[in-house]
Formats: sequence, C-alpha cells, structure tokens
Amino acid sequence: MPSRRRAPAARVDALLPLPADALQAIFSKLESDDDRRSALATCKAWHAAFSADPRLWPAIVLRAPPAHCRAYVLQQDGCDQITVHLDAQARAALLDAAGAVNRRAVHARLEGFRDMPEVLLGLVSVLPPSLTRLELPTRCTGPLPTALARCLTRLADVSITGNGAEMSWSGVAGAALIPKLSQLRLCYSRPQYAWPAEVEPPARTMLALRMPDSLAAALQGASRLRTLDLVLRWSTQVAQLLALPSLRELSLGLLFVEGRNEGEAAAELAVPRGEVTQAVAALHEALHLTALRLSSDTGPGFDETMQVPDEELDWIDPLEARDAMQLPSLAGLPGLVSLRVRRGMHLPADWRSLTGLTALECDSDPIYSGDSDNLIVDWASPLGALAALHTLHIGQPLRSGRLPASVCELPQLRELLVNAEGGALHLPAALSRLSGLTRLEVRSGVMRSVPATVRRLASLRVLDLESYDLQELPAGPYLAGLTELRLPFFRGSKVPGSLAGATALRTLEMFLPRTLPPADVQRLAALPALRVSLAALPALREIVHAYDPRGLGPYWKQDFCLRRPDVAWRSTFAHRMP
Repeated sequence: MPSRRRAPAARVDALLPLPADALQAIFSKLESDDDRRSALATCKAWHAAFSADPRLWPAIVLRAPPAHCRAYVLQQDGCDQITVHLDAQARAALLDAAGAVNRRAVHARLEGFRDMPEVLLGLVSVLPPSLTRLELPTRCTGPLPTALARCLTRLADVSITGNGAEMSWSGVAGAALIPKLSQLRLCYSRPQYAWPAEVEPPARTMLALRMPDSLAAALQGASRLRTLDLVLRWSTQVAQLLALPSLRELSLGLLFVEGRNEGEAAAELAVPRGEVTQAVAALHEALHLTALRLSSDTGPGFDETMQVPDEELDWIDPLEARDAMQLPSLAGLPGLVSLRVRRGMHLPADWRSLTGLTALECDSDPIYSGDSDNLIVDWASPLGALAALHTLHIGQPLRSGRLPASVCELPQLRELLVNAEGGALHLPAALSRLSGLTRLEVRSGVMRSVPATVRRLASLRVLDLESYDLQELPAGPYLAGLTELRLPFFRGSKVPGSLAGATALRTLEMFLPRTLPPADVQRLAALPALRVSLAALPALREIVHAYDPRGLGPYWKQDFCLRRPDVAWRSTFAHRMP
C-alpha cells in the first residue's frame, strides 16, 4: 500500500508590524467602544498603540441607578428646582463601582445623573486620578467644574453638558478647567416648578436666560474647544465665542423670552427680532466653522416629559397672541448643516436654497402665524435642491392631511417625522421608493392599520406610529429589519401574530391588555433579539398623572420575565397614554 505523504505546509510570512502612528490612524476610525475593546486585547503592539493615544481608549461607563432608587426633592430657594437623591444602598453600590475602576483607566463617561449634583461630586472624588478624558453627557449642576479640576488633575480632554444657570465656574480651580475643554454644552433655561398636590413629578417651565459675562470672558481661554453647544438668549458675549480659532462645530439654540408673566413678555416683543438679526450676522463671520446646527424657539415652554396642569398654561405659554417671527435669510452661512425652528419661529423665505442642509426640523405651530398664511410652509413645492437632506421633521401639522410627494424626491432621506395632529394622514405610494429610509415617525389621529406604502419599506429600522385608532399590525417586509417598534396607543386585544417576523426587534413599546393568554406571552418571548420592552399599562388610565415607578407591570409580566430574563422592562409614563 503506497504511503501517504502530507503536502508540505505552505510557508506563511509573518505580517510586518505597522508603525504606531499608522495603527492609531486606523483605530481612530473605530466608532464603538466594543470595537475598541476587541482591538485593545488583540496583541501587545495594538495595546501599545492604544496606550500612546488616550483618545482611543474605550470609555469606562458609569450609569445612574434606575428610577425606583430615586427620591425627588423640591427646593424653593428663589429658583424652584428639583434635586434627585438616591437611596443609601444604590448610592453605596454606585460609589463602590466608581472606586473599583482600574487605576490606569484614562477615559470615563458618566450617564444619566441629571439633577444629582451631590452624587456627581461623590463620584468625581473616587474616580482614578489617572483619567485624562472625561465625558459628562448628562445635564450637570453645581460646582462640578471646580471639583473636576481639584480631584482629576491629569484631565486633558473634558466634555461637559450642563445647566448653565445652575453650574458654578467660580474660583481658580474652575477657571483652570476651561483650557482643557474639548466639548461644552450649556443650556441657559432656568427651571421653574409648580407642584400641585396631585402632580408627581412636578410640572416644569423653562425660562430663557443669557450667559453671564464673567463666564463668556473666561471661555475666551478655551484654546482646545472644538465643539460648542449653547441654548440661551443671544448676547454680544456669545458672538465673541464664535471667534475661537479651535472651534469647528457649533450648535446654537436661540431662545427669546425671559418674562414669566404676560406683562413681562409683552414688554419684550421687539427684542427677539433684533437678537435674531444680530445672531445671523455674527454667524456669517464665523468662516472657520465646518458644522453649524441652528435652532430657534420663542417662549419659556415646558419640559414635555412632565405633566402640566391646565390651569397653569396661561402663564407657562403667554405668547399665543404675539406676532409671528420669521428667520432672516440664512444663505451663505458657513457650514450650515442643520436647521430647526420651533413654536413662534418660522423658516426663512429662502430655506429651499440651503443646499448644504442635512437635517431640517420645522415644528412651528400655526397658532403663532395668525393671518400670515405665507408663513405656513408649503411642503408641496419641489424640494429637489435639498438633495443632501437625510433628516426631515415636519412637526407643523399638515393642513391638507397629505404628505406631499415632493418629500419622496429626497434621495438621501434617512429619517422622516410627520405630524398630522389629530386628523387623518395620507402617505403617498411613492414613499416606498425611499430605499434608504431607516426611521419613520407618524403622528395621526386616524390610522387603523399600518399604511400599505409603509409595509413595503424593507429598509426601516425604527418605526413609531402614534395613533389612537391603531388596531392592526399587518405582516410585511418592513418588520424584518426593525430594531425598534413603538405603538404607544395600540388598540389590539392581543399580541399581533405578525410580530413573529420581527426577528431583529430589540425595543418594543406597545399598548397591550393587562391580561394576556400564555400563547401571546410566548409570542413576545420568542422574539430573539428583544432586549428592552416598554409595555403601556391600560389600568393606569384610571389614576390621575399616574405612572409605574417600580415597574410592577401587567399580570403577565412575571410569566414573560421567566421566559426572557435577559429583557429589561420599563413602563411608560402617563403622557404617552390617551
């Protein structure tokens, strides 16, 4: 029998190691922390390349405890505000987690700590001093800048999101943090709360303020500031910040009324027009900007996540009778990529010529237009010049009840929000030609079933249909790729069988009966990718301003959780219920 010889192994040459700077250039393209962690653990050479550039390290993320661990305390100290306190067990567990962070960590992110100044100060005191990069996307208050400069002395890259009216930068330490800022997001809208006995959480209004002159002057030393996001009243000090040579991305939200009652608001009717003109003129001079996101709003308004008593609406929103205000021409603004107008503001007359826009949101309310019909946006006119648009929010209710076919001419459109208010909404058949549409939100009072043109959108990843009449969820190609489905007012009596086709679904919000048969529970539990479930609770409609703070859920929740212990559960708030 002839002997069997194995073929000689093919010679494999070792890959030549790439220079560290080349590796860093490649790793800088990684967008997620998961990808960075995988690369970090590959070999010593890659680990060394990461270590040489702290910006590449995956972030250590600390998140706030869930809602049932929190207590809301109203403080009445001239400016009513809420402070959130954690129970002792949750606070101790959080501080232990922060203290256990690797002493060599260089990048951390703290998420969800809004209205928790004491908790944030405690975390800063126990985080490792090795941190060189810190992200605070939550809305911070208090003397946090001072604490950061004193406790984390190696910080070189700081990103802060804060309530400008309640954040203190005083002292030498606070000023020392400013040259380290790379991203700064400040909102100057002071919260005011009304807490009637039957309302929990309390109602809140937001009053527009200006940035203090002292902080504006200090920010002139922010030599590393690349991204600036401001929501505030316009002032000449803000115009000076636009000249920072390092600034590349600017998001500017212009607010215009500071008065709380009708008398104060009426005294300032002439002010906003001049401020708008000054702001646009200053933006025309900021030639170094590569990305400009501009939004405008009038009136103090209120936080939409809170319930607002009807008797308070008169002083919360005193602007219904004021004249409409239209933005001046924005043509030629350097780097303008996003434009959002809300409430009393209206799009400029030449908005169709803003060919660089990638995002356009129009939430103007017709009540502010009065007899000025020319301020109501004519969406039926051709939109072909806006070929770069990938996000379009038509928050202004469509008077015709029809989504114009012109919207379907936008080849790059990825996100579309349409508001028909309480009426019916007709979606054109051409909508199904938007092969790149990944997110669709529709608010219509009359929509019994998912429209046929939507069912053909196989590219959808997020679908949000808010209709009090929705009773059917037909099968179709649109379900196969969905990762998020929100039907907060669904009127069906059972779990739709078509959900079995939503095999990629990770988040589900659906208005379901409090009692479900085991077969329907099994149908929900069989969704393989489901990670977050938000189930609206019909029984809670009987309780004023009620919500489910401890997530008790419907009767079938226990059965569902036994089948799918990996799925997180949250109940919806009352404002999402009819």
